[in-house]
Amino acid sequence: MFARLSSAPGMALVPAALLFVLGCATAPMPESTYELEPLVLEAQGQKVVEVDARERFQVAADAYARGRHGEALRLFEDVARLFPESKFAPHALYNAGLALVQLQRFDEALSVLADAREQLADDEDRFDALCQIGTCYEGLGRWQDVRGVMRQVLTRKSLNVRDRVEARIRLGLAFHRMGDWAQAERELDLALDEHRKNPGVPSLKSNPWVARAQFVIGEMYRELFRSIQFRLPVESMERDLSDKSSFFLKAQTAYLQAIRLSTKPWSVGAGFRLGELYEAMVEDMMKAEIPADMDETDRGIYFDELKKYVKPMVERAVDIYQRALQMNDRLGGTEEWSKASEAGLDRMQRMLESELRERSGE
Repeated sequence: MFARLSSAPGMALVPAALLFVLGCATAPMPESTYELEPLVLEAQGQKVVEVDARERFQVAADAYARGRHGEALRLFEDVARLFPESKFAPHALYNAGLALVQLQRFDEALSVLADAREQLADDEDRFDALCQIGTCYEGLGRWQDVRGVMRQVLTRKSLNVRDRVEARIRLGLAFHRMGDWAQAERELDLALDEHRKNPGVPSLKSNPWVARAQFVIGEMYRELFRSIQFRLPVESMERDLSDKSSFFLKAQTAYLQAIRLSTKPWSVGAGFRLGELYEAMVEDMMKAEIPADMDETDRGIYFDELKKYVKPMVERAVDIYQRALQMNDRLGGTEEWSKASEAGLDRMQRMLESELRERSGE
């Protein structure tokens, strides 16, 4: 979101390797825009070399485009340091901030981007800097500051649909991290509703922010689901079952929506969480309180009946974990989710093989 490199006025950012292919490496600038670019002499060891601001800026942009963010940072910093009064300086400073974000050096990036925002003349560039400052706050876990930035972003009337959806999701995630789950769900639902109303926007298809929003909604309902345990008396159990089932279904729906977007890591994580959801329901049902005066015969009948309800859920968990592993392989997910799904699959398969005898004897 808003992570485009900034270019100085009249300068297109084209990777250096493409200049020759496009036939413009030596093409003269139009006479109406021709101007002398700033030059400085810089000592490099025993040599003194001439440094051209435009050339150094372009080399930095090329390094950034190729993922060499450390090199790009050094070069953009050179431009800002050597040509502080030039038109390149504020854009180089902003791009140095972007490189620092990519390197996850958020404290440094925050300071650099704040300076760049002060120096940038174009409103669009200043807005991009604000958005990247929000990214730094996210990286630093400063969620109240994220909330403030995203609220400011959402006041911008020229936001396109994708940016508006993503900003709303980032606002919702900030509320979630701050512990205000009700407001988090409201913001995320608003974003997802706008996402559903705009199915033709290419950048919203398999969008990772949308998948993350669905995943986080699933996480909130999963936590509510896990907070309820089946406890006597029977009247309380009936209420617990109703509430727990409601949270289960809401979490399941959110995870399924995240899975359908096929976006790592959130779709892969949702696959594991869905299997875990079924496993947790099995575990909670098997641990439900039973009357203390129940004799061994009644206890045996109780667990035999319980197995009839639980076994299909175990089989469902096995199937979900297997699908989660397949999706992890297909999308190239994280080792963390893969190991967690493998462990869950092993637990559920062992439970099926023993036909729940061990647990029914508890």
